[in-house]
Amino acid sequence: MQDENQPHTDFSDGVEQHFDGDIEQQVALTHAQAEAIRRKKEKASKLSAFLITVVIHVAAILILTLIVIPAMQVDIPPIQARTAPPTEGTVDTAIRQQQVRTRPTTPSMSAQTITTTAPSASAFAPEVVFETETLELGMSVSLGLGLGEDGHDFGGLPGALQGRCTPQERLKRLREGGGMPGIENAVQRSLQWFQANQREDGSWGNRAYAAMTGLALLAYFGHCETPQSSQYGDTVTRGMTYLINLSQRNNGRLAVVGGNHWVYEHVKATYALCEALTFVRELHMDFPGLEEAAFKAVDLMIEGQHPSGFWCYQYNKGPNRQGDLSITAWHMQALKAAEYAGYDAEKIAPAIEKAIERVKWVQNEDGTFGYTGPSRSGNQRLVGAGVLSLQLWGLDQSDRSVRNGLRWINRNMRPVYSSNNTNLYAWYYCTLALFQRGSTYWSRWQDPMSRELMAAQNEDGSWRQEGGFATMGIQSTQSAGVDAPIYRNALNVLSLQAYYRFLPGTGDVR
Repeated sequence: MQDENQPHTDFSDGVEQHFDGDIEQQVALTHAQAEAIRRKKEKASKLSAFLITVVIHVAAILILTLIVIPAMQVDIPPIQARTAPPTEGTVDTAIRQQQVRTRPTTPSMSAQTITTTAPSASAFAPEVVFETETLELGMSVSLGLGLGEDGHDFGGLPGALQGRCTPQERLKRLREGGGMPGIENAVQRSLQWFQANQREDGSWGNRAYAAMTGLALLAYFGHCETPQSSQYGDTVTRGMTYLINLSQRNNGRLAVVGGNHWVYEHVKATYALCEALTFVRELHMDFPGLEEAAFKAVDLMIEGQHPSGFWCYQYNKGPNRQGDLSITAWHMQALKAAEYAGYDAEKIAPAIEKAIERVKWVQNEDGTFGYTGPSRSGNQRLVGAGVLSLQLWGLDQSDRSVRNGLRWINRNMRPVYSSNNTNLYAWYYCTLALFQRGSTYWSRWQDPMSRELMAAQNEDGSWRQEGGFATMGIQSTQSAGVDAPIYRNALNVLSLQAYYRFLPGTGDVR
């Protein structure tokens, strides 16, 4: 039994110790240490809970990422190459037109089937959205923003045509030829005007539809606009399809008007279809009916040549009228386009040989050319036509006929749009002939010519009527009657495109 006077400890409700001196201090220190330890544990517990929460959230985010993102991805249909089956027989051209539209009118629209003559035959792009300017198919076909803007190198084009096919190359040719950058703006406005004035059936004009359609298409091809062009592709396709339909209805004849002048229509439309075929082949496209229409038209031209070497109204081969230089100049241009398009060169060569001989024969001593034969007065509007007809087929300034004709132009022709002597038909031929010559012949002509044409262009891209005619004794573009606006626009834009439309200064424009 304990003595009541002895100190005791009761642990029932805590620690109640009765110590004196050092023992009391030790008890107090023990309490402080315990409290510190408790606080540290509590702090560590809170920190651990926070870290655990963070880890849980991060893990949740990662899990959601792995689940949701794959669900958001859309499988893009693969672009497949397949071999196009051979076509047999003929198909209505209205269906053909849909088959050949290889480019949407804007990059954001879906692509359609492109049939191609390249190895692997065709490429199929199922509902491809054009997020960028070009979609390369890994073949010789590309679905870009049109010829010149889709990365195509144009290595297969004749050298004479390559200067027209990229904006950079066109501006380069303009600078080298002394032209102003504003020329490109004038050309673009004119092409936009043509687009706005195309008829429902794809043609242009109000009477001589085939001729006006051919000239309008030549203006587009002069700027390298093709069925694949983003801005003008549908316009060009419709124009080409109109001429192909016309060929099928008329057994190859590309003309609407009758009488003597249907040959003018035929040759201009043939010129356009041959250029179209050259570009379409370079793009490895299949434009149904195009080659058949183009080459059948060329067949008619060669078969229709007069024995004299010229071409005549209605392809008349009789002895009374033996052709004229005006019709012949268009045929010599169209045959050059046919050569580029792959038409049989052995058929072209004898026709051109006879034509060159006849062109030289109608030239006068002063350098001018007669209309149907040599004459004292000469036909001043045809000097450029005669010279260009020779240059296109390899003759240059070393040839006496070319040299004399160029000298006459250089001494006598001055481009003034408002002058009574102005004839835009003559300007067109003089511009191309002088550009081929180059040197001071070209520099003296090109600056006033381009300035006069740009000053005469209306805001909508069309051109006002030229000054008219007087001392030259020839008609202005008003001679085209109801087709005068289309005719005038075509001649003027083709003149402005001379800087890059053909290879300069070589004589042979190939």
